[in-house]
Amino acid sequence: MLGGVVSKKKNRTKGVLLGAVGGGIAGGAVGTYMDNQKKDLEKALAPERNAGAIQIEKLPQNTLRVTMTEQTAFDVDSAEIKSRFYSSMDKIATVLVRYGKTELTIVGHTDSTGSAQHNQSLSERRAQAWKHTSAAGCVPQRLESQGQGERTPRASNATPRAASSTGVEIYIEPIVAPQQE
Repeated sequence: MLGGVVSKKKNRTKGVLLGAVGGGIAGGAVGTYMDNQKKDLEKALAPERNAGAIQIEKLPQNTLRVTMTEQTAFDVDSAEIKSRFYSSMDKIATVLVRYGKTELTIVGHTDSTGSAQHNQSLSERRAQAWKHTSAAGCVPQRLESQGQGERTPRASNATPRAASSTGVEIYIEPIVAPQQE
């Protein structure tokens, strides 16, 4: 699903990104690096995970996805992050700074309540709010944000789980060093 949500049209060029973070991860070490980052996120966010407020999963190509729902971070129809969630964001930022050889794409979502234009704008503002708030200490070239509006809900809007289709996801991808020839 990563390809359908996170577009590779990113504004980051490989050379600029490698230079900004001081080089990439050597090919053979990528899996271990990302597994360690996942374990650190899980440990730091254990209370939030146990409460169902945050999900952390490993996707193909050594990509991690951290998912927060609207109930977790936002009020309905709002892009303002709830103040009680700042401590969780601080935990996420601490791990992201420690693992500086990754690039982050922050994706905002909404449900289908309201117009498509309104939902697109809301999802973009949610992603931007996360980008600016949770990225303390991150090299700016590592960050990208995008809104998906109601186009790619994480749950059907016709079910009681519709609220789980809203919120923000952070895709964490390794920055891999070019192979030596």
